[in-house]
Amino acid sequence: MEAYQEISLGQYTWYWQDAGSDKRTPCSRFPTAIHHELKANGDLIDEGIGLNERKIQWVGEKDWVFTTKFPTPEHFDKFPHVYMAFDGLDTIVTVTLNGRIILTSDNMFVPQKVDIKNVLKPNGDNSLELYFDSAARVAKQREAADGSKWKALRESSRMYVRKAQYHWGWDWGPSLVTCGPWKDIRLELLSTKITDLYAQVEIHRDRGHTTATVRLSAELQDPASGCELSFSIESPKGGEELGFAPTSSSTTEANESHYEVARHIDNAKLWWPAGHGPQPLYTATVNLVSSGNVIHSKSVRFGLRKVELVQDPLQTDSGTTFYFRINDRPIFCVGTNWVPCHSLPAVIPNELYKKWIDLAVENNNNMIRIWGGGIYEHDFFYDYCDEKGIMLWHDMMFACGIYPMDDFFHTSCSEEITAQVKRLRNHPSITLWNGDNEVYFMLDRQGVPYDATETHDFKIYPQRKLYHETIPNALKPLSHDIPYWPSSPYGGNPPNNPTIGDVHQWNVWHGQQLHYQEYPQLGGRFVSEYGMHGFPNIRVVEHFCPDPALRYPNSKIMDCHNKSSGADTKLGKYLSGNYRVNWNDMEDYIYASQLMQSEALTYANRAWRRNWKGPGKEECAGILIWQLNDIYPVTSWSLVDSFFIKKPAFFTTKRDFAPICIGISRDPVWHFVDENSRHDHPTDIPTFEVYVSSFLQEDSDVELRMRMYDWTTHKEIELGKLSQQKYTLAANQTTELLTVKCPAEVTEDSYIILAATLHDVATGKELSRHFSWPEPYRYLLTAHDTTVDVDVKGDVVELTCGKRPLKGLLAYVDKEDGNEADWTDNMYDLMPGDKVSLPVKGLDGRDVRTRWLYSWEKKGMLS
Repeated sequence: MEAYQEISLGQYTWYWQDAGSDKRTPCSRFPTAIHHELKANGDLIDEGIGLNERKIQWVGEKDWVFTTKFPTPEHFDKFPHVYMAFDGLDTIVTVTLNGRIILTSDNMFVPQKVDIKNVLKPNGDNSLELYFDSAARVAKQREAADGSKWKALRESSRMYVRKAQYHWGWDWGPSLVTCGPWKDIRLELLSTKITDLYAQVEIHRDRGHTTATVRLSAELQDPASGCELSFSIESPKGGEELGFAPTSSSTTEANESHYEVARHIDNAKLWWPAGHGPQPLYTATVNLVSSGNVIHSKSVRFGLRKVELVQDPLQTDSGTTFYFRINDRPIFCVGTNWVPCHSLPAVIPNELYKKWIDLAVENNNNMIRIWGGGIYEHDFFYDYCDEKGIMLWHDMMFACGIYPMDDFFHTSCSEEITAQVKRLRNHPSITLWNGDNEVYFMLDRQGVPYDATETHDFKIYPQRKLYHETIPNALKPLSHDIPYWPSSPYGGNPPNNPTIGDVHQWNVWHGQQLHYQEYPQLGGRFVSEYGMHGFPNIRVVEHFCPDPALRYPNSKIMDCHNKSSGADTKLGKYLSGNYRVNWNDMEDYIYASQLMQSEALTYANRAWRRNWKGPGKEECAGILIWQLNDIYPVTSWSLVDSFFIKKPAFFTTKRDFAPICIGISRDPVWHFVDENSRHDHPTDIPTFEVYVSSFLQEDSDVELRMRMYDWTTHKEIELGKLSQQKYTLAANQTTELLTVKCPAEVTEDSYIILAATLHDVATGKELSRHFSWPEPYRYLLTAHDTTVDVDVKGDVVELTCGKRPLKGLLAYVDKEDGNEADWTDNMYDLMPGDKVSLPVKGLDGRDVRTRWLYSWEKKGMLS
């Protein structure tokens, strides 16, 4: 008995054409998108260069057709069903087979399946046509019929189509309203089939002994008499199978049967987030057996882990905690936000996912938030996060707007959630399902009344039904072990309340445009978005701006490749408020913006980590930077640009996210010269507090070494016994070390630098460092005798500071020498005589150059 055959239609030649034309052109790949095919055929210019994006909007306004022919499978008539399965169609599509309409679909995220046995030709080729209506046009038609809804970003009609919202553009990416078969299309010849397998895990820990109960649930379509299911689990070691007792339960509904078995695993190997342990993965398999033969099989990987979202009253502050407890261990989440890594989801290769996730791991991320205006990513993304221990805060795909309320829309959304959750729920990396991005936050900013306690009465804001009823009702029967959170930010009144739930801290850059030095006072229980702009590498700028005459700040092309509203003004404000900027040299301007991004994020990272104070005192439990990645050549908040060149902030946040991180708070932060600005601080002589945050699970013995320097007199100040002291750090929390007051010789006119490094007592190895400089930096006069020695030893670059401190020392390869080298470490502050070693790949014998704060004012600044 043959139960199941599968034939991918991607093996046949596909064609694309303008719906208004008879000209057919072979597709260059499958699955695909119309923008990709137009580029491959030479019919579309690159949106990543110049103003080209504005010239190609016509693509999204047209209808497009994709066609193919395929032979009728042999012996198809011996199967009760022949289905055509569509894993993903983007988006408004009518499908005809041999001239008959077999499907209409308008949700990019809902797979479809149609029984076509009676439509197939008994012999010969079958003609399949996918007619894609312009999603941009349909969205506007629906909006015109129903009325415009409020939105925060880009085209308001986008909310009327269940399509990736970033296709209409966002404040970091281009507008490319594409279409096409973005996932596989295949034939399924079927008598019976295993359609789903779910491994639900329960962890039991007692006195250091860990066991797990795994409940495997399987669904069988069109169950056949005489067939049986057998279950097994393969251990992470491979080869060892953990079988099941014959006891099981089953139910049958319509043409589906549901089976469940349970297996107790002793000495369970737990899956841990990155930095907290290994990531062993088990494999569950269910076989469909008839007459002793396996006629169909399905396998899934899963991890043994327990996830809890803890919201308990705090001992030290108002409100409640918001932290993740994994396998009974409180975890401070450090990481980034993820935007789609390509404008065309159909063409994302596994290698692209791998490169970005590897960068997140290198950056010491243990969590990534999948932002709600993108896509439910391809399978490899989740598989690789499982392997690397990256926890995923997973938004559903709703962002920054008021979505329709009609029954048709909610039914479609319910189907979407059901399909995607069933596909993804076995991944141990998924730690939180989240309803949307910034819907409540934006409504609050528009003055829409809001009450966090009102979860079932939707009179004030009817669209809340989507996040409090439609989505959780779809989730509840499917995903038992993953918490759900209705929105981000969400929790209190207002929704961006810093004492309850999570916050998006955009009063730096957006909103009030506060000083980034105020970040320490702007935290929350879990800061799931915050960020600062930084230009991409000069190589990226030269790529998107081929005309040298236009390579200056805020030129027309520069503004086109910065999608954030008012970014030109904001960049100017933050740069001029903190630095003396060389506006006439693009490379120096880029460096200044990157230094500012690095400084701003470090202010936030270390201060908010400080609030991880121990049991009952988890005043902050997570920080996720906006954003990890770029989608095309652009100035944005990313840590790595579209050429995969790490911005300086990548290196500083990598150190901020390390298991042990030292921090210094300074009071006052500012060194004022205007007496009218000094009413809060009658003196500029600073006092410092030194603290260390540890994620380690055991106490640590460390040695603190400190140096103090007066930039005004260019003399080092003796600290006596404070220069070297030993401490024991408490496990998995912050330890306050000491308060440092300046010696008597320091005056109000002194510009004081305090440098602190932390070392392992046993080995002397440096664990962390932090420098506190007087600000604003624009007041610091250049020390023209500042120098740095560069010594290249194979794949290691040693930098040694001369007799003056260095701020923001960056090593790089000159753009005239080709691609930038791949630095593992970079961007340091150094005291006189300090040395750092920077591992690097790809130098290939090229000279290493350096840049630091105000090195452009020094003749011969390039070493």
